[in-house]
Amino acid sequence: MDFIAWVTMSFLIGALILAGVMYALRSLYTARNYIILWVHYWAVLALAYAFLYISILTEQAWLGFPYMWALAFSGYVFYRASCALLGIATNRSMNRVGLGVVAVFLVGLSMIITEPIMLLVVHASVPVVAFVVGGVLFIRRGDNHARLVGVFSLLLGVGFAFYIPLFAIESMQGLLLSMMGVLGFLFSVSLVVLIVHDVHEEQVVLRNTLAYKSYHDTLTGLKNRAFYEEHIARLDTADRWPMSLLLMDVNRLKQVNDRFGHRLGDKMLITVSNVIAQANKPHGLLVRYGGDEFIMLLPKTDGEEASRIKARIQEETVKHMFKGIPCSVAVGVACKTDASMSYEALFDEAERAMYDDKVNA
Repeated sequence: MDFIAWVTMSFLIGALILAGVMYALRSLYTARNYIILWVHYWAVLALAYAFLYISILTEQAWLGFPYMWALAFSGYVFYRASCALLGIATNRSMNRVGLGVVAVFLVGLSMIITEPIMLLVVHASVPVVAFVVGGVLFIRRGDNHARLVGVFSLLLGVGFAFYIPLFAIESMQGLLLSMMGVLGFLFSVSLVVLIVHDVHEEQVVLRNTLAYKSYHDTLTGLKNRAFYEEHIARLDTADRWPMSLLLMDVNRLKQVNDRFGHRLGDKMLITVSNVIAQANKPHGLLVRYGGDEFIMLLPKTDGEEASRIKARIQEETVKHMFKGIPCSVAVGVACKTDASMSYEALFDEAERAMYDDKVNA
C-alpha cells in the first residue's frame, strides 16, 4: 500500500499543478504544448509502474513486457517534452542536445531486447537515465530556473538509482518514500515555474517583435509611415524650432525595377537609406515614407545646415551605380522657425522643392 500511496500522491500532485497552469495559460498554444507533453510523460510512466506493481502482485511475468514498453515509450515522450521545452525541433536529430535525449529512448529499447528477465533491477534504470540526462540538459541551458529543475532532476535520478537496494531495508522505507515524494513535488513545482517563465519570455519577445515591426520598415530597418504619423504632433513643438524637413525621392527606381527586377531595386533603396542614415543627425528622425520616398526631420536645425546635409546626401548617392544606371536622390528642403507656419505648410514647401529638384536633375 505504501508503494501505491507514494506513486498516486506524486502523480496526483503533479497533475493538479499542471492542470492549474494549463487552465491559467489555456490561450497560449505553446504553453499547452509543453504542459500536455509533460502530462503524457508522467501518465506513461505511471502506466509503467502500474504494470510493474500488478506483475509483482500477481506473479505474472508476462506483465513485465508491457511495463518495459511503457517505460521505453516514456523515454520517447521525455525526449519530445525536453525538445519542446528547450525550443529544439524534434526533426533535428543531429542536434547534440536532441541526440542526448534520444539516448533515453534507446536505453529503454535496449532493455526490452536484452534484459527482459531482470525485472526488479531494470525498473529503476530508465528513470535514472531519464532524470540524469534531463538534469544535465536543464543545467546546461544556463538560466537559473532551468538549473533549479536540473538539480532536482539529478537528485531524483540518484534517488531512483538507490531506490531498490535501500527499499529492501525495512527501516529505510518510510524515509525513502518521503524523500522521493518531496523531491518529486519540488521537481514538479520547479518545472512548472520554468514553463511559466519560458512562456512569459516568449510573450515578451513576441510583443517586442510585433511592436518593432509595426513601427519599422522591413526592407530598410528605418521608422515607417505609421510611426511618423503617430509621433509627428509631439515632435513639432517650440523647443525644437528651428526645425528642418528634408523630403527625398529616389530617382530612376522604376526604371531599375522594370529593367532588372525588384531585387535590384530593393538593393538601390537599401543603399540610399544607408547613405541618408549616415548623413542624419543624432537627434533627427529618419522615415521611409513611401515606396521610394524618405523623410528626414531635423529639430534644432536651420535651413542652411539642412542644405549642407542635402548636398552631402546627393554627393554620396551618385557614387553608386546599378547595372550602369547611376543612383541619385531628389531632395526638397524646408525650415520652420516659429508657430506662424503649420507643419502641413512645411511639408508642402519641402514637397514642392523636391519636385523642382527632380525636374532640374
